[in-house]
Amino acid sequence: MAEVYAKQTNAALARAKVMIESAEVQLSEGGWSQTIKLTALCQAALLQLMLAMHAYRRELAENSNFPTAGINELSDLVTLFESQGLVTGEVSELQILSENLSSWLIKLERGYAQCWEPEAQASISSREAQTSEIQLFEVKEPSASQLGSAELHWIYSEFSSLIARHRISMQEW
Repeated sequence: MAEVYAKQTNAALARAKVMIESAEVQLSEGGWSQTIKLTALCQAALLQLMLAMHAYRRELAENSNFPTAGINELSDLVTLFESQGLVTGEVSELQILSENLSSWLIKLERGYAQCWEPEAQASISSREAQTSEIQLFEVKEPSASQLGSAELHWIYSEFSSLIARHRISMQEW
């Protein structure tokens, strides 16, 4: 088994689980900063889940004794396997998930991409912005398109199950 990337995958999944559990606790606490903390925890969980996915793709390549350095996206992994004439259930399942718009993988990738979209700022007149060193930002409730802790928990569970199934099947061959 691919030791280096398996460890990275496991560590990122463990960190994601901590973030998701913390987000669930934050939901029950309330307070003026709840939205900010909840958003930060959910975004941190998304980052850790994407790190786990990145490491897992490399783990699959390493298990087949392929170079891992160029594996950044699923398409890189698919291209590498196809160029060697190798078809595996693990890579095929990831491809199927990437084509299903309601899959946990698509939701993970979309949620992660949303972390990088600019947030709406409160409108400040240009004169106020020029005279004040303090800039005001509007704090909004998370939009319906952002992933909440329940959906992140579901993604984490599905991803963890997938990895467990794949690792068992890889041990068999």
